[in-house]
Amino acid sequence: MEEAVAVVDEQIAAARGADELPFEGAYSVTLLGEPGVALVTWLFLEGRLYGYDSRGALYDGTYRAEQSAIQCEMEVTSPFAELWLEPGSRSIQTRILLGKGWDGRRPFALRLGGVTLQCSALKIRNF
Repeated sequence: MEEAVAVVDEQIAAARGADELPFEGAYSVTLLGEPGVALVTWLFLEGRLYGYDSRGALYDGTYRAEQSAIQCEMEVTSPFAELWLEPGSRSIQTRILLGKGWDGRRPFALRLGGVTLQCSALKIRNF
């Protein structure tokens, strides 16, 4: 099934005349690390990244498709004094490169401050 989806994605990209795959959509992401577990929803729409998680954090940023990867820059804001935040701060800026297969539950790392979280994602909706 995954191979069929990849073939369709390549056909869509070819029809658009682009080298990049259609990344826009909604993703379910699981974060696991020192602060615990968080269930995240990320929305990729027209170069913008939005999201929220089960611990109350908000994700806001931009993304750029580069061949078969996505370069993201985002601000993560939390209402709580999370381990990954500087004392007195409620947000942090981070960058992440999402490589090929990241949205098929292949693990990737998200670094927030001094904490590295193990992540996995699954695309749940196309836009």
